Amino acid sequence: MRIAIRIGLPAFIAAFALSAYAQEAPDAMVKRVSQDVLQTIKSDPKIQSGDQARIREVMESKLAPNFDFERMTALAMGRN
Repeated sequence: MRIAIRIGLPAFIAAFALSAYAQEAPDAMVKRVSQDVLQTIKSDPKIQSGDQARIREVMESKLAPNFDFERMTALAMGRN
């Protein structure tokens, strides 16, 4: 039993450590997402014509999953 713990626990910890290293750097993620959104804006005629529903759809599908807008606002506003 102790052998299983000695082998299993480090393997378990290593699996989580490797997944943490696999995450994208914050600045690279912002750059990737912003380039993707800009490309979508340039190529989508509905967005260029000002279709609010399409703009909201793109924002919710591309930006919202990657950014915590409530937290960013709270950091920017402070106590206010």
